[in-house]
Amino acid sequence: MKKKTTKADFKAFKDECGYWQEYFGIKGYCYIYTWEPMEATATCVADRESGSCVLSLTKIYEGEKITHEEICAAAFHEMLEALLFPIRDLMRQYYSEKIISCEFHPIIEMLTNTVFSDSYGKRYNDNNQGDKS
Repeated sequence: MKKKTTKADFKAFKDECGYWQEYFGIKGYCYIYTWEPMEATATCVADRESGSCVLSLTKIYEGEKITHEEICAAAFHEMLEALLFPIRDLMRQYYSEKIISCEFHPIIEMLTNTVFSDSYGKRYNDNNQGDKS
């Protein structure tokens, strides 16, 4: 059964992207946020020439209700994609996107399970704000 993300989910996604943009000091992009139906939960499409970085959250998904933590984890993931984009872009000269993703995603997953999880717990759960779903 298809479900929809909410305006509150989209706001949480944008806010969390902003938090990690500041945390990592990711500069040099004009950030554009979109909320549209797509297959992935969230995406990041950066472009060196234009200096744009489009961060998108899906409007429609399948499965269980997406929690606040999952929305924030998706934002963290996409901001890591923005952070690593210059390296990914250079690697495209030598490797396929599939090979690059196979190398990048385990690193992103490791950072999500450590840096993000620790930060989320401190910023939300420790403040009794919890799930926010």
